[in-house]
Amino acid sequence: MKDYLASFYTHFGVLSFKARLEANAALEIKQIATPRELSVACGTALSFRLAKPLDFSELADLDTEAIYEVIDGKYVVVFDQRN
Repeated sequence: MKDYLASFYTHFGVLSFKARLEANAALEIKQIATPRELSVACGTALSFRLAKPLDFSELADLDTEAIYEVIDGKYVVVFDQRN
């Protein structure tokens, strides 16, 4: 099982991404404050766990800023729409 964190440009992006995660069997989805070292866009992020890999390019939309895998407390970019 892997831990992830997703940051967003809008609060609507948080809610719509959460719904897509729930539809794809994500576990332990939590709405949290976005760590400042990652982004200051909308200020809200989602922390979640996945038991199986997902294609983040299909799961994300234009409101999704970036998705990070959390490894030993560090954030490793796995999807980035800012570039």
